[in-house]
Amino acid sequence: MCFVDWMVVALFIVVSIGIGLYFTKRASQSEDDFFLAGRSLGWFVAGTSIVATTFSSDTPLWVAGQTRRFGISGNWIWWSGAVGSIGAVYLFARYWRRSGVVTEVEFVKFRYGVSTSSNLLRMFKAISDGVVINGIIMASVTLAMAKVCKTVLVLSDKPLFTLPLIGGVTPMGAILIVLTIFVLFYSAMSGLYGVVYTDLFQFIMAMVGTVALAVIMYVDASKMPGGMMAALQRAPEFKSSLLQIIPDLSAWNVNAMLFMVYLGFLWIMALPTGGFYVQRLLSTKNEREATKAFLWYNFAHFVLRSWPWIIVGVLAVIYFPNLKNPEDSYALAIKQFMPPGLKGLMVAAFLAAFMSTMSTQLNWGTSYVVHDLYEAFINPNASKKNIILISRICMVGFTILAAIIATKLKTLISAYTFLMQFWAGMGLILVLRWYWWRITAGAEFICLLFIVIMILLLNLPSGLGKNAPLLAQGFYDWCQNSLLGLHNISKEDAEWVRWSVRVFIFTFAPPLVWIPYAFIRSEKPNEHAIEFYKKIRISSWGWRKVEEITGEPAPKGEFKMNLLGWLVTTGALYGILMGTGALIFHQWTFGAACLAVGLVCSLLTWKIMTSGFFASIEESLAQSDETTSPQTQ
Repeated sequence: MCFVDWMVVALFIVVSIGIGLYFTKRASQSEDDFFLAGRSLGWFVAGTSIVATTFSSDTPLWVAGQTRRFGISGNWIWWSGAVGSIGAVYLFARYWRRSGVVTEVEFVKFRYGVSTSSNLLRMFKAISDGVVINGIIMASVTLAMAKVCKTVLVLSDKPLFTLPLIGGVTPMGAILIVLTIFVLFYSAMSGLYGVVYTDLFQFIMAMVGTVALAVIMYVDASKMPGGMMAALQRAPEFKSSLLQIIPDLSAWNVNAMLFMVYLGFLWIMALPTGGFYVQRLLSTKNEREATKAFLWYNFAHFVLRSWPWIIVGVLAVIYFPNLKNPEDSYALAIKQFMPPGLKGLMVAAFLAAFMSTMSTQLNWGTSYVVHDLYEAFINPNASKKNIILISRICMVGFTILAAIIATKLKTLISAYTFLMQFWAGMGLILVLRWYWWRITAGAEFICLLFIVIMILLLNLPSGLGKNAPLLAQGFYDWCQNSLLGLHNISKEDAEWVRWSVRVFIFTFAPPLVWIPYAFIRSEKPNEHAIEFYKKIRISSWGWRKVEEITGEPAPKGEFKMNLLGWLVTTGALYGILMGTGALIFHQWTFGAACLAVGLVCSLLTWKIMTSGFFASIEESLAQSDETTSPQTQ
């Protein structure tokens, strides 16, 4: 990196901190201001903030690695989430905003009321989601940023000094410590205001950098003898599956199996939404802004960002053959292709990705600990000043925790494949708690405990062989060879088979426990379910009995319109996504057909979103609330 590069990086950091300082006073006014930006966000700010957060420093590395391992079709591991995520636009986004809670974990109290089981569930989720899962995500982001710094800046592995619990700190580690302090400073001072508005700036920087790298590599490859496609086919590692957007399902192999897993059921985990996604929805001005925010997020996340990352992953096969770790290809591409100035922009882009994700995780995780543990159970009468102080102290603690976990993570994929097991197990019950009155805090708590037990049984190593999962070695072998018929596959493919088996189990085994419990324990709607229905008024078969009890019908036609919107918007997203990629890699007929479907579905989506149907429901429910409130009686 030259002087110009360092000036670009320095300017980026100064602007980010300046934005954070600007909002410091406003964030200190109340808990809602600190954690929810005063519920004042418009759809573009809220949606872009979600996109910026999911664009963490590990994401381009991970996507490039997946593409190199499995071809373009390997990205269905996250593309499949669009089915559930688009469903959330219609089935959950406006309902989250209507609930008016401060955090997703507080929804436990809102849905189930106050009881021993709901209190235990709320505390459990605050710790598991806010501390454990949040810590793993922050650690994986830190690990990815470390890889980029080490490769691009050519740093030494020799430790500069030693810290307790972390060990030796290399030059790379020292840089990350400084960056994290910057993030911690503006996040702690400006709350969610600073987070979302720095996200806007950081997202622009990140997109400019990643698009620039993809364009430079694409143009360079196109100048090779015979063009880009010929250069790919000459690469030693090239396989026809590399450019397949949809894998060849006529041949039964690991790629085909994974595709069926992704689109068969893996998308369920994305349907209920959660975490910082919900935080942004709760921060919007109203239900319409929440719905539009999540719709914008989906198109920006899956359509705008996919191909710049994938292009680098595909073309890296030409430039960086025989890599031990496919995730290193992205950082190597930055080092080789970005000229002075643009290299600094690219480093700033990764800093932007790192800082936007870390700032969000700090604020979101802290909201769980402070609002759902400290304020709910330890000090219910805490003052505004005390809450803000405790929040800032918690952020420091999260930063230290992430640094410790980062030293234990070996690869990025290990973090996400582990987390997916947990998310898969909770997917169905987190959906049905909105749409079925029988779901109780006890049912959700039992589901959580069952998942934890299964994770321990299917992941912990034992003495039954090298890294053999406890009690499951023979079971995995039977699934691979007898059930799935996948013989003589590589060690890496065998690991993906085992992961698929675990995700299947975590998706479908927990309902066998909590659904019978729900029928046995919930003979009739309790007062908490009735109050929840009166507030949210969701249209579904699961609330018909409560409709009869209360005499307050749900909005007519809403559920059917939700399903129609889900269907056509999913078609729009996938049509544009696949069509764009197909044209980039010269698959002209397939690309044109996909784009045609995408454009037609986009027009239908536009009609649904602008018809006024959902707006009229929001207004009618608001009027109903006014006429039944104590002040008007």
